[in-house]
Amino acid sequence: MKNGKKLTRAQKIRLREVNLRPDNWLALTNEPDGFMVIHRESHKVRKVPKRNV
Repeated sequence: MKNGKKLTRAQKIRLREVNLRPDNWLALTNEPDGFMVIHRESHKVRKVPKRNV
């Protein structure tokens, strides 16, 4: 599996909007419809959708 990277400011804000703590997550991929994150300890992968505007 790929190594996670530090989150950007926009990604941190989006994680807070979906009630996740940005300190616990690392970014895996950035896709057109959202981005994938991996938990620092449990290694659980989640997809965070883009904001509906």
